[in-house]
Amino acid sequence: MNGHQRIADDGLRRAIAALQAVRDDAALAAAFAAACDLAVAALRGGGRLYTLGNGGSAADALHVAAELVGRIESARAALPAEALVADPVTLSALANDFGYEQLFARQIEAKVTPRDALLAFSTSGRSPNVVAALRAGHARGACGILFTGPSATPAGRHAEVVVAVGAVGPKTIQEVHRVLAHALCEAIEQALGDGAATPNA
Repeated sequence: MNGHQRIADDGLRRAIAALQAVRDDAALAAAFAAACDLAVAALRGGGRLYTLGNGGSAADALHVAAELVGRIESARAALPAEALVADPVTLSALANDFGYEQLFARQIEAKVTPRDALLAFSTSGRSPNVVAALRAGHARGACGILFTGPSATPAGRHAEVVVAVGAVGPKTIQEVHRVLAHALCEAIEQALGDGAATPNA
């Protein structure tokens, strides 16, 4: 096994171990089920799911919104979801005028209603703009879901549901988040979908 193969093998071993640990974690399973219920309730009640995160977690936020507006497997009506990381003009304006900490909170002030839910991704749970976003969501009457890492975090204090992945290192936490994010979208689709299953390309 050469050096490149060893890097891939080490990464796969870490991911497999982390996913198995998540599978065996009853508390995480309960939190994940609660996150699904909260998201379904918001969408069923006429609300929208807003997603957010920084860096790789911003990509996760975009991915979830795309899967809900599009589909995972079922031919169904589009579901209302929006990633607060998607508009570079708005992001640059808010960062310049209000500071990076208010990047999401300012958008939430403009858009979010009590019918909506927030889904935040943060491997550390300490990102000031994620903490501010969940706090702003509460101020608007919206419920918050946080996908994060293993420790109690400032952001977690402002979320109704915390899905805490007990993995070591942000790379592995993000890899588990992506598996759980797909599962969340699939659960939402099964609860709210209205069509026959169709393979997703």
